[in-house]
Parts: sequence; structure tokens; C-alpha cells
Amino acid sequence: MNIIYKLTWQYMKKNRKRTKATILGIICTLAVLSAIYLFSQTLLDVIRSNIIEEQGGYHAIFHELDQEQYLKLSQDKKIKHVQLENCSSHDGKSALCARVELKKVNWLIFSTTQKIAEQLGMRQLPENERTELPYRVSGKYDVTYHMELLQYYGINQVGKFGVGVLINLILFLVMLMGSVLIYNAYAISTFEKLKYLGTLGSIGATDFQKASVVYCEGILEGIAGIPVGISAGVLLVKGIILALRKLFFYEDTLLVTVTVKEILLLVLLGFIMIFFACLFPAWKAVQASGLDLAVRPYTIGIKIRQRTNLLGKHRILGTVGMLAAKNIWIRRKNYISNGILITLSFCVILDGAAAMRGINGDYYPRDDRRREKLQLWAELYTMDQDKIEKFYQDVKDLPEVTSVSLERNLDWGGILLQPGQIQKDLQEFEISGVTGFGGLSREEELSQIKGVKDMHSGKWIEGYYLRTVIVGLDDNTFQNYVEAAGCQIPRQTGGAYSVLVEDYEEVLTPQGVDQRSILDLRPGDSLSFYYSRYGDMEAYTIGKWYSELDEIRQGNFTVIGTTQAPPPYPYFSGMQDNIDGYQERTLGICHIYMSMSDFKKLLKDPAYHETYGEHPTDTYASNYESKSIATYVKFEIKGSRKNDESGLLSQLLYGAESSSQMEKEKRIGEKIKKIAEDVGLTQGEAADYNYMLADGRVLPENDTFVFNSRLLWQRNQYFHSEKFFQLILGYGLVLLITILSLTNIFQNISTSMRMRRKEFSAYQSIGMSPASLRNMLLFEAAIYGVSGCLAGIPLSFLLLYQVYLSFKVNYALRWEMPWDMVPVQIVFAILIIVVPVVCAMSQLKNLNIIDSIRDENM
Repeated sequence: MNIIYKLTWQYMKKNRKRTKATILGIICTLAVLSAIYLFSQTLLDVIRSNIIEEQGGYHAIFHELDQEQYLKLSQDKKIKHVQLENCSSHDGKSALCARVELKKVNWLIFSTTQKIAEQLGMRQLPENERTELPYRVSGKYDVTYHMELLQYYGINQVGKFGVGVLINLILFLVMLMGSVLIYNAYAISTFEKLKYLGTLGSIGATDFQKASVVYCEGILEGIAGIPVGISAGVLLVKGIILALRKLFFYEDTLLVTVTVKEILLLVLLGFIMIFFACLFPAWKAVQASGLDLAVRPYTIGIKIRQRTNLLGKHRILGTVGMLAAKNIWIRRKNYISNGILITLSFCVILDGAAAMRGINGDYYPRDDRRREKLQLWAELYTMDQDKIEKFYQDVKDLPEVTSVSLERNLDWGGILLQPGQIQKDLQEFEISGVTGFGGLSREEELSQIKGVKDMHSGKWIEGYYLRTVIVGLDDNTFQNYVEAAGCQIPRQTGGAYSVLVEDYEEVLTPQGVDQRSILDLRPGDSLSFYYSRYGDMEAYTIGKWYSELDEIRQGNFTVIGTTQAPPPYPYFSGMQDNIDGYQERTLGICHIYMSMSDFKKLLKDPAYHETYGEHPTDTYASNYESKSIATYVKFEIKGSRKNDESGLLSQLLYGAESSSQMEKEKRIGEKIKKIAEDVGLTQGEAADYNYMLADGRVLPENDTFVFNSRLLWQRNQYFHSEKFFQLILGYGLVLLITILSLTNIFQNISTSMRMRRKEFSAYQSIGMSPASLRNMLLFEAAIYGVSGCLAGIPLSFLLLYQVYLSFKVNYALRWEMPWDMVPVQIVFAILIIVVPVVCAMSQLKNLNIIDSIRDENM
């Protein structure tokens, strides 16, 4: 074996260029692999820390334990920490519930916890209450899991593709493409050593010894390339973190921790990658016949004559074109494999970018109307009207503030409209939710008509259901809104509340999806509607509509007008679950605006004052037990609109200006904090208003406030949102796969050109000029490059459309042709055609024709 290792080392030194190229490929692949792994672990640690801080670091909850079971659970060797849980789902029972933090967190957590429950002697759930847990584990015992935290450990939920699983998939794809990338180098090396391997076989070398020739080279090059690649990956990820911190003005410390365990894991992954890259070349070396390879009967002469028939000339392609066509036919297997790789790359570019846009919500219902972007705001969680008015007035008096508005939102859950108030052509329709159409299945009939029963009178009432939020605006803002809508506030209303209805909904009709007006009302008309006593008209549980409510009442507003135009100060758009705010909520919610003076009267009106506040629990008020009123003060300061577009591109171009603006907004934040303290408000945490609406949670009423600005809020959201993490990884994966595919194609073609040096020497020996040789290579590259375009671009659109059709069944997605990605695909094709030819011609500049023809290693 020693002689084999020595010969391998001598061969590597003799072919320094190829050895260096292979080591460089290992370094690049390990650098990318290390950077992705360390970057993802850094951000995962940040997100996990935030979740643990907000929700706790438990992994599972064991329900309904007795004292003995709880004691045994706390003594289990697999458990790190146990804490009692105040579980509201078991009110009135003496049973205990325990939060559990395990010592090891991996995909076995479900089977492990179920076994622990069995050992504790917990009661098994009835068959109809059991759940199917991930990894084919049956939930026989009442154990729930902290899936929001577990997904960041790479543990996915049934039917959900978690971020941790996405990272593992990306690492696997990087290793796979890295193996393919460096495979060509070992394949060429094996081809060049066929005679040497045949000689070894003829003198009695075993299959293991012949395979060792390939793997020895791989190990030596891995020893040289893997440490350098990991070091480069560490430096790369530190640079990425530094750039992101600077880009998003992130102030918290983000440390890239590299432990010995992680280094050993990356080294192991590197050698696994090399092992699979060497697998096929080693198998080919094992299959090498000693006698055949020693003689090496390679019919170069016949193939050269087939490819160098310069007497024939095609009218269109010419002689050079005919040679290129013949070359492609002779090497069709190699070109077909390259063509398939090109086609797949086209699909990755278009479909991958489209998938990331889908994650970003670009294909879901969205309010596309132009609105003024929210700059600065304060959220007030108090029902004290005096504190609200004082806070609003003090902010308004600040010298830096150029405009200010006060907004209070009262969520009614919904109202029922009489058929005469709906436009005549809307006999059947469904109003969209945030995504999709209220969970509507395409097999169901369209119907916005809902029937509810008054439990007091026993009467059934039907009407068009409309999700509704009453918005009170300060009188000045409300006046501006009405004037912008082209309406006038009536002087006398007969005691009714004057309202302006933002009439703009996305509806699904038998004819399709449309964004339009739905109301048939004119200025001065009466908006007559039915509402529930406790504002719980929207009463759903697991898809079921509760039709019996505590009391149904009738209300009337005087319509100032209806408008599809957005208000000058839009409803609060600084929501906590979306980086850009979720202005598309207007597509599923009707906002009814009134002046603040009318809004105050509404809150004290005996007919409406029970729609908010504490609701009795012994009635049919099933949607909320209590309902709060959200209050927002929105304002601007001097110079706050100089850089209105604060997206990624803007922050890249105007980073210094955004940083200066952020410092200015921090200073105004300190003044807002002082005003709030003087008023009697303490600093709290922002509420997730969308989450409250969706899950029945309530806003706090503990006299707290939160100040924020768009720049500060976006910065925090970018680094603390799952969506941003998915977009970074997703777009990075698309870019990475594209680059690796391009590199793999380049290397495949480049090594193919290296193997054809004898052929090129034969061409030149019979008089082919360098220009003709270059044109021939361009013809070859253009044929499979154009073929890849003709196959890859339509196929990528076809696959994208099929994905769209599958998702369209359950979601109201709109189809958009991603034409902007086609130029990227075309540029990709041009690079594939031109760059390899340029590299090949540079290799042929110093080609010695006689030596190349005599070289038996070619």
C-alpha cells in the first residue's frame, strides 16, 4: 500500500494544476457549507432566545398528573427541568400540569415523551381524541408540545415545513452539489490514470488497492482543503453578520460561536462529501481490466476522421457548424447531462424566486392602493379617555411634530346588512379573509348570507355578513378624510351617527375574484344593520358557525358617503406580524369611520356600550369574554419623509441617511416616553392586533404604552421574524444552487476541453485556424445552451403553474407571470455559452500540437 500512496502523491505533484483546482473546489464548497451552517445557527440562537424569553424554554407539557406522577416526572433522567403549569383547559380539576424541558432535543422528542408518559402511568386518551404526531408517533397521552420553539431545532410539525428542516435541506443540497462539483476532478483523474491502474491490476493489485488510489487522493486533498474551507466560512459568516447589522442598524450583539463540536461536524461533513464524490471514480477504477487498460485500445483515429471531414459544407451551418453538430452527436451523453443540468437550473431560478415571493405574500390578496406610509406611532393600552386626550395633545404640541392623528378601533366582529344595501349584481359572493376566502372550499356554494337566532326572542335573522371595525378619528383628521373622499359632513343628522364607509372589498363571485365596491348606498342614506349585543357576531370554533347569539339588535348610521379611496391617515398599519404592515386587511374588513366626538358618544350609548369591555361568561357571547379598544397616536416629525422608501435597496443606498433618521426618531421616542410618564402611562409591550382578532385575545388595559417608528420596527422585524429568516435562506439557496450549477457546468465543459486537446491538435494540424476552432466551440455551446433555454424556460413556467393550480384549490392566489426572471435565465444561458469557450481558447494558446498528439495520457 505504501507504494500506491507514494505513486499517488507523485501523480498529484505532477498534475499540480488539476490538484490545485480540486482543492479549490473543496475549499469553496466547505466555505459555503460552513457559512450557511454557522449563519443559520447564529440566527436560530437569536430567535430561540427571543421565544424562550417571551414564552418560556419548555419543550412539552404533561397534562393532568397526580402528585406521584409529577414527582416521578421531575426525577426522570431524561428531564432537565420541570415546572408547574397553570393550564386553563383543566379549570375546576385538581390535576397538575407540568412544563418539561428535556436534556436532549431532537426528532425523537415525541416518542421519548410518550414513553415517559407511559412509564408514569398517565391515562390514555380515547381513540377519537388521539392525534398523529410527527415521525409516525401516535399521541396516546395528553402531552402537548412547544412547536414554535421546536421548529427552530429542526423538528417539524405534521403538515408544516419548519425553518430548522429547511436549513437541514439546504445543507444536504450544498453537500450534494459540492460532491457533484468536485466529482468531475476525480473522474478526470481516474481517466488519466487508467493505464496506471491497468498496470497495477496486471501485477496483482486488489480491488481495494485500486480504489485506494482514488480515495487516497481525495483524503490528501481533503486534508489540505477542508481546514482552509472552514476557516474561510467562519470569516465569511462574520462578514455577513457585520454587513447585516450595519444594513439594518441592529444594536444587539450577534456572536458567531464556533465550538469544537461544530468544527468536528463540519470536518465530518466535508469528508462525507469527498467520499461520495470519489465513489463512482473508485468503482470505475475497480472495474478497470489490467490487460485492456495496459494496451488501452482507444480508437481516436476513427473518431478524429469522423469529426474532421472538412470537405463537406452545409449551406446554413457551414463547415464549422457541421463539425460542431457532429461533435455534439458523438458526445451526446455528456451534452445531454449538461442540458439536463441547465434545464434544472432554469427551473430553480424561476420557481425558487417565485416560491420566495409566495412566502413573502406577494400572491395573496393585497391592498394595492397607494397609501401614505406610517412613520411614527404610539400604541396606548388604556380605557381612560382623559389620559388619551392629554397624551394626544402633548404630542401634538411638540415642536418637531408636523402632523398628528388619533385613532381608536372598536372591533364589532361583524354585522348583518339587509339585501337592499348590497349592489344588485352581487347575489352570491364571499369576502376574502387575510388569505383565501374565509376557509371557503371550492366545492361549497358561494354565499355571504348568514342566519343568526336571537336567544331571547327566538327569531331568526338573515343578512349579508360583513366583518366590521368602527374607527374613531380625531375631528380634524376625520374632516380631512371626508373632504378627500369628495363628501361633506352633514350639519344635522337627526341624532344618528355620521359615518364614512371605506367600501373596498376583495370578493369571490361565480365569475371570479375582483376588488370592488359592494354597497349600494348614497350620501344621506341610512346604513341599517344587525349586530350582536356583545359584538360577537363572528363566532367560529373549528370551522363551525354558531348561529344562536345572546341578543340581536338593530343599528342605524347616517352615511356621509362610501369611498374606495384610502384615507389620508390610514388605519393602523404598523402591525407586529409583517415587516411591511398588512394593509391587505382592508380586503376582508369593512372600516367604518366616524369623528372622535361621535365615537365617544357611541361608547356611552346604551345601545352599543356592551359591544366592548367585560362580557359575562354564562351567555352565548362565545367569541370574546372581553373586548378592548385599540388606541393609536400616529405622527410625523420634521424631515421624516426625506427617505420615504425604507426597503432593502433604499437602506443599501441611503444607509447613512437612514441611520441619522433613526437617531432622530430615538430622541423623539425619549420625549414621548416623558409625556407618557407625566400622563400616567408606563412602558409596556406591543400587542399583536392581528393575533388578537384571529384567536380571541384581548389588548391589555393596564395603562401602558409603546412607542415605535417604521425604521426601528422594521429593523427589529427583519432580525426577529421567521419570514425574514426563510427569505434569507430561500434566496440564498436559489443563488447558491445557481452558482454551483453554473460552476459545475463550467468545470464539466472545461475538463471535457482538457480531454479533447489531442482532438484540437489534430484539427490544427490539418489547417483549422484558431478563429474557426473558436467558432466551432461556440456552435457547440450555443446548440445545447439554446436547447436548454427552449426546454428549461417553458418547463419552469409549466412547473410553476402546476404548483399554482394545486395551491389555488385552498387559497385565493392570483396568477402572475414572473417575466422579470426570464432575463436572468437568458443571462445565465449566455454565461454558459460564452465563458467555457473563452476558458477553452485560453488553454489552447500555448498548446504544442506534436506533443499533444504524442501524449498517451490524453
